Amino acid sequence: MMTFKRSARDLIEVGSCYEGQFCKEGWSVTSRPGAARITVEWGYDLHEITLTPRNWSRVKRGGKLRIRSRGFSEDGPQWEYWSFAGGLDGDLSVEYGEDGGVGFVGKLHDATIEEAK
Repeated sequence: MMTFKRSARDLIEVGSCYEGQFCKEGWSVTSRPGAARITVEWGYDLHEITLTPRNWSRVKRGGKLRIRSRGFSEDGPQWEYWSFAGGLDGDLSVEYGEDGGVGFVGKLHDATIEEAK
């Protein structure tokens, strides 16, 4: 299994369902205490990302975070870029693809948030 570092403390595991990775339906990473799954809708599709406890804490405190995740479109897999700023009442935007298409722009509280306890 291949892994790559994002920072000294955060690892993303490719091929599994960790932060920034698309998860199989019915399998939840949010069972990790302190993790959160954020879901937004655009078009007819739901798009989601699961944040590690460390990054979710950072977002809730109002810190800025921009993170890439695997997404999808009618044309197949593509990268999505999630940007958080300003805490729970702050801004959330999701861009996609190499051309910088915008899928969602709104407030974080407009998204569905599933937080593991």
